[in-house]
Amino acid sequence: MRKLRLIFSILTVVFASLGLAKILSYDISLPLMFVSMILTFLVWSKECYDKGSKRDSYIFLGVAIFIAAITVFNIISNFSSKENNTGIQNGETVQMYSQEEINSAIEVIKKEFEKDWNGCTLKEIHYAGDKVSKEHQEFAERYNADEVIVLVSTFDVDESGGDGSLNSNSTYTDWNWILVRKNGGKWKHVDHGY
Repeated sequence: MRKLRLIFSILTVVFASLGLAKILSYDISLPLMFVSMILTFLVWSKECYDKGSKRDSYIFLGVAIFIAAITVFNIISNFSSKENNTGIQNGETVQMYSQEEINSAIEVIKKEFEKDWNGCTLKEIHYAGDKVSKEHQEFAERYNADEVIVLVSTFDVDESGGDGSLNSNSTYTDWNWILVRKNGGKWKHVDHGY
């Protein structure tokens, strides 16, 4: 029983680490971590019961049931939120894209910004909303894609004026970034500005 408890404890740590390191998505790593944790507590409960310590056995059993209830609730919540993939982000309706899809588009812009926008500091970037993305659908046709996503950002410009086309020592707000993709592939930045 002790070996079994050790195995489940190690699995709990492994799945938690995989989630934190973003090797596995939280949707997968968290339930697996909690299942391993539940099994650990159940083994502890059995060990205590076998040793005649029924009070401790019931405590461990209670903890296992509590974690199981939270895990089931989380799985059902995640499932229903994906089924009705509608939400509000920064006051805008989000139905077209999952948070993961939005985050991957944001990462494209963050990398490009860091590489190409010298003298500028990105302060904030988020999804512009379904309405704005639909209004820019012509970019999909123009770039032989089938999906468009629009992000909106705020950034500071230092005394250099960035590449010279921006106002020096200023802050740009509501700056749009337009990205397209085909067949659910990688996002490609195709345009930006007001």
